Amino acid sequence: MTDLLKCSIPGIMSALVLFGYSGVGHAGSFEDCGNYRLTTGKRIIACTQAIKLDPQNTHAYAHRGFSYNSNGEYDLAILDLNQAIKLDPQNSNTYSNRSFSYNSKGKYDLAILDLNQAIKLDPQNTLAYSNRGFSYNSKGKYDLAILDYNQSIKFDPQNALSYYNRGFAHDRKGEYDLAILDYKQSIKFDPEYTNAYINLRLAKKRLN
Repeated sequence: MTDLLKCSIPGIMSALVLFGYSGVGHAGSFEDCGNYRLTTGKRIIACTQAIKLDPQNTHAYAHRGFSYNSNGEYDLAILDLNQAIKLDPQNSNTYSNRSFSYNSKGKYDLAILDLNQAIKLDPQNTLAYSNRGFSYNSKGKYDLAILDYNQSIKFDPQNALSYYNRGFAHDRKGEYDLAILDYKQSIKFDPEYTNAYINLRLAKKRLN
């Protein structure tokens, strides 16, 4: 029988509004570091300039780390986010974004440690629950994944990806009726989400 499409890592662009960084603290071109209308490359250049001007600029490290993540340069992202956390260890979103780097590299235990800290600092960090659910799904810990997706959906009840990934966890547990409900909700909130249609069809076959 055709296997399920895998669970999906939450996209980091959804973290954009969670950063809470309005700028890098400098006038002129350095503000482009946090300007997400620009290309990733231009943001990285601007953040590098900001860091040269002020090596203690937490936001510049965080923005550049975010941009490296967007570019798939996860090792560079981790280095920058390490520095951002060193300078500001109380920012929940920075831990959440470093966890994205770890998840992308398959280092799920390190991602979970970061997400535990992110949730400790901000118990309503929706993306942190969603990312930790992905980590647990990837480790085959489906009950823990479901608990995290329950929280993610509680705080963001129209998040198609959280429904899809919770459906995946139910599917892996053989709870096909619950998986079908979640895949349908995922499609409701994102009618163009192809993976949800495919896994919905497979879950219906398994149920029958």
